[in-house]
This record gives sequence, C-alpha cells and structure tokens, in this order.
Amino acid sequence: MSKADETKQDDSIGKAGNNQQETESKGIWHEMYPHFAELRYRIFMIIGWFLAACIASFVLVKPIFRLLTYPLPDDFSLYFFAPAEAFFTDIKIAVITGLIATGPAILFHLWRFISPGLRKKEKRVVLLVLPWTVILFIAGSIFTFFIVVPAGLSILLGWGKERITPVLSVGRYFSFLFGLLIAGGLLFELPIVLTGMAKLGWVTRSTLVKHLRTAIVVILILAAILTPSPDAFTMLLLSGPIILLYLLSIIIVGLVKPLDSDISS
Repeated sequence: MSKADETKQDDSIGKAGNNQQETESKGIWHEMYPHFAELRYRIFMIIGWFLAACIASFVLVKPIFRLLTYPLPDDFSLYFFAPAEAFFTDIKIAVITGLIATGPAILFHLWRFISPGLRKKEKRVVLLVLPWTVILFIAGSIFTFFIVVPAGLSILLGWGKERITPVLSVGRYFSFLFGLLIAGGLLFELPIVLTGMAKLGWVTRSTLVKHLRTAIVVILILAAILTPSPDAFTMLLLSGPIILLYLLSIIIVGLVKPLDSDISS
C-alpha cells in the first residue's frame, strides 16, 4: 500500500471517529433536551407565580404591615429616618411575603421535576420528610412570632425607659423580625436533622442520651445568641421547646434504622 493510500485511510478513519463523536453528542443532547425544556418551563412558572404574589402582597401591604407589627407594644410607633425608607420597607414586605406564598409552587414544581427519577422507596422518604420539614419550620416561626418576639420587645423597649425614649426605625424592626423568624424556624428543624444523621449512621440514641447535658448547654447558648433580649426569661422561651424537640428526637432516632442495616438486610 502506498503512502497516499495510507493517508487516505487514516483520514477516513479520523472522519469516521469524528462523525461517531458528533452522533453521540447529538444523541446525548436529544436525550437531555426534554429535561432542560421541562426545567425551563417550571422555572418560568415559579417566576410568574412569584411576581404575581409580590404584586398581590404589595396591594395588600397595609393589612400585612398591621399583622407584622403585632409583637410591638400597643403604645409603640415605628418611624422612618430616610425619604425612601418607608417605600423600600413596603417593597421588602411584598417580596418576602411573595416568596413565602411562592413556597408551595416551588415545592410542587421541584417535586414534579425530580420525582420521575426517584425510586419508590426514595419517593416515600421524600413524601415523609418534606411535609414535616415544612410543618416544623412554620411552627418555629409562629412560636417565635407570637411568643418570643413580643416578650423580647417588651423587655428591650422598656429597658431604661425612664431615662431614654425608645425610637425604632421601621426598616430595622422588619430586618430584626424576619431574621428572628427564620432563626426560630431553622431551630425547630432539629428533629429532622438528627433523624437524617441517624439514618446515615452518624448518631445513635445512646449518643444523644450520653450528650444530653452538652446538647442543653449548646441550645441555651444558641438561644442566648438569637434571642433579642439579654434576660433569661426570653432565652428560656426559645430554648425550652428546642430542648423538648431534642428529647423527642431521642425517641425518634431510637426507631430509625441506619442505611447500612437496610442494605445488609
């Protein structure tokens, strides 16, 4: 075979390899395109829901504002110290309220997107864990809003009132409020976190019982950091339910089988 023939043969082999790679890449793209199209559709649906919820929240911002100022003492008023502070506070309320209202749509579209790729056992786990995650977060936020925040504000705003007149900015109040509601909701996720760690084999019931005193100290420290008041009463209001949830987690963890035992069985 001449060198020219060998060159032509190498060129044909190279072209065949390139054609094969192009065919494979096109096949992968055609296989993945429906998933990308569905993801884009669900993202657009979530964005549309979010924008509609924000607009509706902005229209209803006055009753929402009155509801969110419930923890304040009856004789206390909020002030704004910049020309646009009140306007941007209404925008913040509308956006956060719209995000909360969009939560069910986010969970729905996320579930519809990932559920076809899950096994039956994985679907059962998600359907069991997800509702409790949402319920505990909402419970923590409600408890913080109606119990912890009013108690903390009544003490803080009354501290040194005979010497200093308390004046609170509307922007700082809502930043304080939303941050504390998120913190309370996250702290109430403790049973979900410990149950997941037990499922992975990282903790056991005996471990939680052994470190009960340490856990109580850690919970008290976290409550002291997150509580908007230096007094022990408000700190106990937030830490008390968390300690009860830790004790409940000990019972739940005792009923959980680690993944290793499931696989071996």
